[in-house]
Amino acid sequence: MMNFFHLWLFIFNEWWMILELQSKFVLASLGNEIPCSNPLGLMSGMIRDWQMSASSNRSPTTDPNCQVKYGRLMEASGKAWCAGRAVPYEWLQIDLGVAAKITALMTQGRCDGHQWVTSYHVSYSMDAFHWKYCSDAYNKRKLFNGNNDSHSMKISYLDEAIVARFIRFHVMEWRVHPSMRVEIVGCQECNELISLPPRAKLTASSWRPWKKQNTCSPQDGSFYSHGAWCAKSTNANQWLQVDLGPPTLVTGLVTKGRGDGRHRHWVTSYTVTYSNDSLVWYYYRDGNQRELKEFGGNMDQNTDRRHYLNQPFVARYIRFQPIKWKKRVSMRIGVIGCPHTGNEDSQSVALWVRRD
Repeated sequence: MMNFFHLWLFIFNEWWMILELQSKFVLASLGNEIPCSNPLGLMSGMIRDWQMSASSNRSPTTDPNCQVKYGRLMEASGKAWCAGRAVPYEWLQIDLGVAAKITALMTQGRCDGHQWVTSYHVSYSMDAFHWKYCSDAYNKRKLFNGNNDSHSMKISYLDEAIVARFIRFHVMEWRVHPSMRVEIVGCQECNELISLPPRAKLTASSWRPWKKQNTCSPQDGSFYSHGAWCAKSTNANQWLQVDLGPPTLVTGLVTKGRGDGRHRHWVTSYTVTYSNDSLVWYYYRDGNQRELKEFGGNMDQNTDRRHYLNQPFVARYIRFQPIKWKKRVSMRIGVIGCPHTGNEDSQSVALWVRRD
């Protein structure tokens, strides 16, 4: 006979299934009714934990269900981001990686705590330094209506679409404690890993010769390779170059270590140069910084490390130049971006593009 606990568990599972079906129905309807209305990755996990931050959050030792990474719509078990202080203007920030056109916002409360946000402001930015608030018809900060309970989804359509990479939800009013889960709705280009061209288009300063089935050639430096490119010399003058073919708008870079066998080799930091003719090369720098940008590399063999660029650039050739490494200079590389059409109106990324 089903005891009380099993009955409660059955009811909870059924309730959660209904919520999931509701979310799928709402999102499907959203996509069919309005253009540029795709969830941008919080629910799916495409937006990673490190792309989420907040002004504060409750200590994990005090309440482990309140971490920033739980601020995703439909987060399992009803966890949520919970502000560290119950005061207005605490915020949850999402880095979309690449600029997006944003048309709507979705929010939920915290199911396991009976807490939710009832109103909030939204600010947005391209660089995380210069911020604007969404405004109403009177050019004042728009106050968005939040939730009425801890589990239902609230969709708020923007009066005018905005273009941004960073979004902040600023809580203004709440029930019990400011806690929320969110999703951002819109459309985004140039956020996919580019399929690298034929193997012959990966070249390098040097590489270790084939030996005992080791895979160390430049061609093995492709992101989806099971091996890696391994430099013959262990110094900071080595590089791995990819020829992307047609001019490409580059918005991000991805690296992994050496994947074959027991070799614990990977690059821990590197710089990047790029070119359109392989003769004149430009070092990547952030903004107007004089120092070269040193990208953080990997900490193990197979976990990818992704960097979105603060200033995307257009190039055909890209060189990854290792600065520091674990044991040997070995890496696999990937490039995030899309073909450069030259159409400045095609997407907001064009607002960023570096012109050297």
